[in-house]
Amino acid sequence: MFKAPLLYGMYGIHLARNDKENFAMNNLNLFFEPDSIALIGATEGMKFGYVATKCLLDSKFKIYLVNPNEKEIMGVETYKSVLDIQDDIDLAVIMIPARFVLTAVKECAEKGIKAIIIESAGFSEIGEDGRRLEEEIVEISRKNGMRIIGPNCLGVLDTHSSLSTTGMSTNSLKRGQISVITQSGMLGNILTEWMPSQNVGLSKVISIGNKCDVDEVDLLEYLGNDDRTKVITMYLEGTKDGRRFLDAAKKVTKRKPVLIVKGGRSVEGAQTTASHTGSMAGEDRVYESMFKQAGIIRVDDFEELFSFAKTFEYQPLPKSNRIAIITTSGSLAVLACDECAVQGLKLPKLSEEGINDLKMEVPDWVSVKNPLDLGPSMNYWSPIETILKDENVDSLLVIMVAPLESFGGKDVIDAMFLSLREVLSDQGGKTVLFCTIGDPNLTIKNARENLERYNIPVFTSSPSAVRGIAALYRYKRYLERCKVVDSQESNH
Repeated sequence: MFKAPLLYGMYGIHLARNDKENFAMNNLNLFFEPDSIALIGATEGMKFGYVATKCLLDSKFKIYLVNPNEKEIMGVETYKSVLDIQDDIDLAVIMIPARFVLTAVKECAEKGIKAIIIESAGFSEIGEDGRRLEEEIVEISRKNGMRIIGPNCLGVLDTHSSLSTTGMSTNSLKRGQISVITQSGMLGNILTEWMPSQNVGLSKVISIGNKCDVDEVDLLEYLGNDDRTKVITMYLEGTKDGRRFLDAAKKVTKRKPVLIVKGGRSVEGAQTTASHTGSMAGEDRVYESMFKQAGIIRVDDFEELFSFAKTFEYQPLPKSNRIAIITTSGSLAVLACDECAVQGLKLPKLSEEGINDLKMEVPDWVSVKNPLDLGPSMNYWSPIETILKDENVDSLLVIMVAPLESFGGKDVIDAMFLSLREVLSDQGGKTVLFCTIGDPNLTIKNARENLERYNIPVFTSSPSAVRGIAALYRYKRYLERCKVVDSQESNH
């Protein structure tokens, strides 16, 4: 069993919360849908704060700029302190040197601001002096009913409200139902910049940094109740309260999937997390046990994290572990079959009816079995429809490799994906994934534009696609176990 004390209070900053304090879930909505924002550290100089200043001023929100050294920034009046602002402020974003942050937080408390994002670095991640400063800030927030994200972070991005304190505009992003929690600030922006090329539909991105107050558990609970989030993804280096994390995750995963990339597996990686975000990674086997108990899907890298997230967003959970594979590449099918064995997925024999139908649909040189290797036959559509109707199959992986020159150029590829989209539009409630390899700006981009618009996720690795189906199936089994346990508990 998971021993929560192994992960308790490693820095002594994250204070205990209880019902009497009524503090844990104070309105986090202010971080995502504020009416007014004070930017403390606004600047038009090319330094930290410039991009965020420009981005916020270009937004629809009411922005108040705070800088005691300037009367005007980018043509907008500035204030020496938030105390000089006459209107109420919902959210303060602090982007000033660490030595000035404590005073700014005290002024926010006096102003009655209830939500603060501290993007400044120089706190617990640098050592004892920074840790003490961070503790003082937490103490002020507790006494005044404030919530704080950070420090040492890049804040939040919400594609639905169009808010971004990260310096990145939401205009270029695809709006969707995948939310991201990350301890690393810069990583959040890098991933957000990369996601449009992967056709990932985002809801929210939250960088929590040192998480002196609002942490991954608060956000798990919040996103678990967020109607605009269907899948929760996370980059986690460590948690300061293992039992609280486990309890929250168990509740959330009954409603929606949680996928995590966990850093700090090795001794060297764990040591690096302490200087990165002030976290202690803890023993990896403890986290592995905790993830399994809570039904969390653990993945090894960010490409799979978001490929799997799209799969959970787009596809139904498979009814069983029975998978069929249709391929134009024998080698990619071999790799997929190997991964099926590793993941515990079965390649069933097709039904007699299905085999008979396929024999009439494919050239006589095609061996009719599972996996079905169609090679260069160019006759894909009828076999796909037939296998989707097969009673022995609950998931389908379509592997299609289409070299542009030998297949007749871009126009032929465009027509091929268009036809494939039409065939796959009726999945019959079954899980369907697509895999291809080729030019990222032609073949793969075209596949994503044609298929993912209609909820067919595109992978560029056949073993990864198999792991995606396996993740869906494991999550389905977890939900079934939860129902049994809940039923047993309700009968006692």
